[in-house]
Amino acid sequence: MGNGVDAMRRRFDFLAVVVFVVSLTTVVPGNVAHAAADCTSASLQPTLAESMVSQGVGGTGTAAYVRLTRGEDTLVKLFLTLPCTVTGSQYVRITNASLQVSSGAAANALFTSFATTPALPATIQPESPADPVFVVPAVNLRLGAAGSSFTATFTATVTYNFSDGTTGGTGTTTKTFPDFSKSFDAANALRVYVVPMGDRSQPYITQYTAVDQTIVQNAMQTLSRIYPTSAGLAELSDTAATTGVRYIVDTATMLDLKSISNAYVSSGGVTKFCGTSTTFSAIKGLLAQYLLTYNKANRTRTADRVVGVVGGNGSPSGPISFGTENNNGCADGMASVSSAESWIRLVADQLPAQPSRSGALAAMEVAHTFGLEQTASYHSPSVEADANTDRSYNASSRSRIPADHSVMNFNNTGSLWNNDTTLLEA
Repeated sequence: MGNGVDAMRRRFDFLAVVVFVVSLTTVVPGNVAHAAADCTSASLQPTLAESMVSQGVGGTGTAAYVRLTRGEDTLVKLFLTLPCTVTGSQYVRITNASLQVSSGAAANALFTSFATTPALPATIQPESPADPVFVVPAVNLRLGAAGSSFTATFTATVTYNFSDGTTGGTGTTTKTFPDFSKSFDAANALRVYVVPMGDRSQPYITQYTAVDQTIVQNAMQTLSRIYPTSAGLAELSDTAATTGVRYIVDTATMLDLKSISNAYVSSGGVTKFCGTSTTFSAIKGLLAQYLLTYNKANRTRTADRVVGVVGGNGSPSGPISFGTENNNGCADGMASVSSAESWIRLVADQLPAQPSRSGALAAMEVAHTFGLEQTASYHSPSVEADANTDRSYNASSRSRIPADHSVMNFNNTGSLWNNDTTLLEA
């Protein structure tokens, strides 16, 4: 079981590019920007200016991920343009599109709506309504033996209406573009042991609640989306699982934060846990012991990492910890940069439209345990994951992230840093 840890550690290594990377973009040869001539009947057809196969951040050059993960849901986007300038009543309007992939026969769902029959732009746009976007399900990206790499070939076809401005020059037709291929590499599972933390002298249900359990489940889903692991979640006990993130919440125990000196502070007449660097050494030591004990008792289903969680959401007194929103110096999470221990606060979704940030916190803190960022602060200086290229996508929600965030930089510039807006950087 140790090989999984070693391999995952190598994936986090800070190399020329972060090896934890999961998408590629192809620029189709011959589509160099130039002054377009007026359209003729023959040239009134869509051009595939660029194709993007993405598991998070697309783009070109250093702004793009450079490896794709086997067995993970993947977005494929076609950037369509017109090779000429329409005049008068000429147009080309996309009405439908389809995608086939050589490595699987399941449907690759088109989630772009062409109900308005959008016209093609002259140049690539970040979010053109004429650009087809497909979801290639994980089952289509598992060719060959488990653990092997492979190359998938994609074939895209579009249906479009056209008019050359004359009475007889109007119709509907299809066009199939040249194939494009991408390689997919085998990924290692990440096995996480989750330990509730709180005041053991209080009723368990006030320290770790049903709401907290849901937040943990959503956090693990976010971890699966952000990391280059195969799709899906599984119980850590499922030794036959093929999913990338496997975890267990040990609801039979609770790490007693009250036993740690100065772990609780009072603010505004309320006393709660406050995570600081001062208390982390003690928490880290306790988490390490919990992980060791668990792995000794479960030698066939060991964990690679241990994450402590602090909740209390939905209890009569509310969350049992202070955090960054309280502006009193209490952290939302901490991690070792040289061993397996980290902890996070469980933050509930807030209305309107404020998703939890606990999944992003888990992704950041677990990444610290692999030494992903080697800056002085162990955080990235970059606010955005895509270097401002507007090529960030949330594969789970099937949508572009207009104001994306590096998961390694807790920063609310442009949008809230949370489960929906964060990605590993290209």
